[in-house]
Amino acid sequence: MAERNAKKTPSEGILIQTLDIKQINRSNVDIKRWRDALKAAEGTTENRKLLYELYDDMILDGHLRSVMNKRIMSITNTDLVFMKDGKEVEEMWPVINSKEFKKVLRYIIEAKLYGHSTVEFTAGNEMDFTADLIDRRHVKPRMGLVVKSTGDTTGEAFREPPYNNFVLEVGGKKDFGLLLQASQYVIYKRGALGDYADYLQLFGVPFRHAKYENPESRKVIDEAMANMGSAGWASTPKDVEINILRAEGATGANLIFKGFIKDVCNDEISVTILGQTMTTSDSKNSGFAQGVVHAGVESQIHADDRRDTLAVLNSDVVRILANLGFPTEGGEFIYPDIDTLSLKDRIDIDTKAAGLVELPKRYIYDKYSIPMPEGGEETTGGQQPSESQKPEAQKKAKKLSHHDIIEAELVDEKGFWKKLGELLFS
Repeated sequence: MAERNAKKTPSEGILIQTLDIKQINRSNVDIKRWRDALKAAEGTTENRKLLYELYDDMILDGHLRSVMNKRIMSITNTDLVFMKDGKEVEEMWPVINSKEFKKVLRYIIEAKLYGHSTVEFTAGNEMDFTADLIDRRHVKPRMGLVVKSTGDTTGEAFREPPYNNFVLEVGGKKDFGLLLQASQYVIYKRGALGDYADYLQLFGVPFRHAKYENPESRKVIDEAMANMGSAGWASTPKDVEINILRAEGATGANLIFKGFIKDVCNDEISVTILGQTMTTSDSKNSGFAQGVVHAGVESQIHADDRRDTLAVLNSDVVRILANLGFPTEGGEFIYPDIDTLSLKDRIDIDTKAAGLVELPKRYIYDKYSIPMPEGGEETTGGQQPSESQKPEAQKKAKKLSHHDIIEAELVDEKGFWKKLGELLFS
């Protein structure tokens, strides 16, 4: 390709190289520290250091990291193409498939989690570039500054020339991201796990109680108990009783701890990040169609993420890449045609289409991954009897709409596929 005509990097120096980066503070976190960090970020000096260090500690939680990755991978794993004048620009393939471009996509979606991302682009050789995330602790979005030290109130105005030619900003000036809400549940969860560990230490191993009649026998008993392992023990005079009281049965402490950790903390984290719970954990009391509804909520969130990402790419990233000499001027990023419809929406569309045109049976079986019955094989559902063949009571019955079926299925999982067959083949 022709040599790129990239704008010169600001003579003041690359922003990321001017920062005085300090080690992250990994001290114990509690709700008071969470509130103090929020107050500091909201303050007049806009110091986000404590808040983002708290976030970095919170994302060590496995469940939180997992649901975060679902949001991130819905963007980084979705194909993109670059179009200009109705044609795909093949010269942009190496850019779109590069590790640096994937980092850009990640930083864009992370802005919803952290509240803000500031990314500095630097031109490389040929079709190469680097994208570096400016440490969020050193960015003050309300002031529009990148500061050398986190406590500074003066620094480089990244929204002004020459930096705005190479710096991407994503997120709101006063947005602290979804991690602000999710972090409190990780804090509660950690406290519960600590209490649960104490409970298991006390009651997970049988407690030993020995009685003695005289001080001499006590010495022998104490020595024997001490050498029998780490389980709790006590030696008392013969006439002393020890009663260990603990919760038992269905409402026992064991179930209480597990319920609080999984059904409260983990579920709240899932709802905060993904809008629902059933795509990240199982539930004994949930049906298939309810899972469809939950998956539909998640798919809507992912669709919104894709639209927002595309808006950032086409409004800012295209401009920055053009400044770096890439052939992006006058073009745009687009997602190739992908089927992002939920099962519920797909059924709705197919139902309406079946009322207008004849649909091949093979289409229905393939679309819903239903095996085609072989000759002579017993089947259920499918084509219903004609009106004259139906019992009188069935003739008068109200035909369920698609929405009726989905709603009814929330409490009747077993009939879902039967109703689907009635819906599509009647």
